[in-house]
Amino acid sequence: MSRGRDSTGLALIGHKPNIATIYKNIVEADTFFRDQKLITLLCAYRRQPFITILGHTRFATHGAITSENAHPFKEGDYFFTHNGVLSNFFELERKFNVSYEVDSQIIGYLLNNKKNEYEAFKELRGSFAIPYVDQRELDTLNVAVHDQVFSYAIRDNQVYYSSDIDHLKKALKGHRGFQFVDGRQNIKYSFYSLNGSIAVSKTPIEAKAYEYQRETYNQYDAYRSNRNY
Repeated sequence: MSRGRDSTGLALIGHKPNIATIYKNIVEADTFFRDQKLITLLCAYRRQPFITILGHTRFATHGAITSENAHPFKEGDYFFTHNGVLSNFFELERKFNVSYEVDSQIIGYLLNNKKNEYEAFKELRGSFAIPYVDQRELDTLNVAVHDQVFSYAIRDNQVYYSSDIDHLKKALKGHRGFQFVDGRQNIKYSFYSLNGSIAVSKTPIEAKAYEYQRETYNQYDAYRSNRNY
């Protein structure tokens, strides 16, 4: 079994003019990137002077396998994806009187409704790497990491990220000059343009320890047992 075979999606965020598109489908990545509509869309965005792309391949743990439940998501001011599992998803739904099919979607609610991003992360229990873009700051890519793998490669005005540094090195094989970094835990990374290069700032975040609630574990375990691998 390989991860992320249930769906694939991209959020394309351009600058000057500010435009954004989410395109996703319930196919594996190799099929997704042969989609002519996507190819046309990518070519259009290449004319942008600066572009941020959030990419995701989903292995579903909560919610049906549909295009709507695929990542990335747009909620209020935020475009985001999520790698990991939130073990207090049902608790958060009850606490804030909201309902979502996918555990990741509660992240968008918290980002939009808590006092700030750091207060949002404090509500989460489980594991997460959350790349996100605030539409009020389209030139900044943020990634919040807790109990989850994260890596990035940076060179001049380019930055690439992945859930695994070996994936990243393989993808960028033959491209010289990249600095590869294994991400640290409990950090919010912010990547932004500064004097023609990509700068990185790192801010500590607080998040609760990883702990499965029984109802979350039972749902996940039952889901896995019914999957065709």
